[in-house]
Amino acid sequence: MELICALHHKKEHDWIGLFHASTISNNTESVMLIGTSGSGKSTLTTILTHNGYDLIADDTTPILRADLNTYYFPGGISVKPGAFSTIKTINIKL
Repeated sequence: MELICALHHKKEHDWIGLFHASTISNNTESVMLIGTSGSGKSTLTTILTHNGYDLIADDTTPILRADLNTYYFPGGISVKPGAFSTIKTINIKL
């Protein structure tokens, strides 16, 4: 939480919270993918970023109380080893 606050120049109470979700954006809107561990959030995020979407956050997405927007959280995409075969077979341009 300290990293997110420092990155965005906010205090902890400024945030609604951190959501267990992956979030992508098309520069005007963001979509938060919510699901249990192993449900494919990071796999879908990887496919979408390969097809032109921007990564906002993977695994942990912060939402600001003042505007209810998602905010960038630095980090890599946490893809499980079994997902690589799925990712390689899908080459969709959206």
